[in-house]
Amino acid sequence: MITYEKYISVLDDLRIDRGLTVEELCEGIISPRSYYRYLNKTSVITIDILHQLTDRLNLNLGNVAIYG
Repeated sequence: MITYEKYISVLDDLRIDRGLTVEELCEGIISPRSYYRYLNKTSVITIDILHQLTDRLNLNLGNVAIYG
């Protein structure tokens, strides 16, 4: 089972698989710096931001959980 804090790590794997840069994924949602803070677990991502990022990848949180 995927835990909430691991979603961002799985999301990053999916971003890489789809050939997107961090800047492309984050554009208009959050700054790349914030993304890296979430990825390095120095900040906690909100469900709203996570949802927007998964939408950018044309996925939903269920897809991310299955991938994880």
